[in-house]
Amino acid sequence: MNTNEHEVEGVKLIQSHNAFYNPAQKLNRDLSVLVINTYIEEIKNPKILETMSATGLRGIRYCKEIKNNPQVFLNDISEKSIEEIKINLKLNDIINASVTKNDCINLMNSNKSFYNVIDIDPYGSCNVYVESAFRGIKHNGLLCITATDTAVLCSQRVKCFSRYDTLIVRESSCHEIALRTLLSFVSRCASRNNCSIEPLLSISVDYYVRIFLIVKKSETLAKNTFHNNSYFLICQCFNRREIRMNDSEVNNDCELCHKKMKLCGPFWNKPLHNKEFINKMLKNDLEKRILGFLNIMNSELDTPFYYCLNDLSKQIKCCTPPLRKIVNALLNAHYKVSLTHCKLNSIKTNASLNLIYFLINRYNKKEDLFKDQFKGLEFSFDDNSKTNEVIRDDFYRGLMFSHLGPLKRV
Repeated sequence: MNTNEHEVEGVKLIQSHNAFYNPAQKLNRDLSVLVINTYIEEIKNPKILETMSATGLRGIRYCKEIKNNPQVFLNDISEKSIEEIKINLKLNDIINASVTKNDCINLMNSNKSFYNVIDIDPYGSCNVYVESAFRGIKHNGLLCITATDTAVLCSQRVKCFSRYDTLIVRESSCHEIALRTLLSFVSRCASRNNCSIEPLLSISVDYYVRIFLIVKKSETLAKNTFHNNSYFLICQCFNRREIRMNDSEVNNDCELCHKKMKLCGPFWNKPLHNKEFINKMLKNDLEKRILGFLNIMNSELDTPFYYCLNDLSKQIKCCTPPLRKIVNALLNAHYKVSLTHCKLNSIKTNASLNLIYFLINRYNKKEDLFKDQFKGLEFSFDDNSKTNEVIRDDFYRGLMFSHLGPLKRV
């Protein structure tokens, strides 16, 4: 290998200071290859557009690793990046790629219904690219969209409304709020273009969110967007109440703490993942980190948002019970419960928040909150036979977060 070359993720790249390599995005690229390969099983010569190629690392991986003889289009607006991409393609003996220097918005607008797969992975917000993606994608095409402005999506109410037309509030389920905000925004963009979306996989990890969507070009299906999104009232005590679009009267008094709840949304109210699609991906030989994410996503309940046990315990001034004990108690009381890939020590459940507060309080042997409401409830913190299915070893929860920052120069 030439001293001016180095190898990253099996790809030879020229040494450069013009573009960035981010090791935290390796999971993003690995997962994208897996999703695209699973999606294109029956598509011959799929057309794949990488909208912002930089060094070409991702696009070259698509050329080398995507099956069914893909035609990969690597695009960038930077002249220096284009020069680098061409060198890197030659270093890797890639012949099934086309390189364009263009504004990706113009590129997608001018190639209507042309691409089977469009990958949008910007630094920052993806909002300005989404409308054009629905013009460039084919019916039943795959959209892969990243947003790295998670500070906005998780906690900045005014900026989030400005960028994504959604009102948010900063609270413990902020990472799922980010996903459902992005999905809602994208679904509404789709509707304006007579399209609908079907999420295959939605992931919040490290400093970014990434969604994989099937696009249906149908005016009839586009109308369902109205029902696929909901507003929520969210309280500082972590109580949440869904408001459907056709609800005529709304009371924002919290029934738990009696304070006023904040109006938030609209959020995507349908599942984040397609479990059948995840099961197809799980048939591959996978490294532990991806395997853990897919297993935990496959187990997630579809109910919107999760509860962080640390935050709930802090709210009522209690020590945080072991995760297993709360899962045991909910299962023993015949409720559904799952973990979430978005945050450690957190659960998704169909049980009410006041029941969870009741269980945390009871575990700490304090005077019972809501004891009158649960007077006849039989509960136990003893092991339930299903608990090991909820908290599985092959979730590899210790590998969920890389703790790597956004960018690193090569």
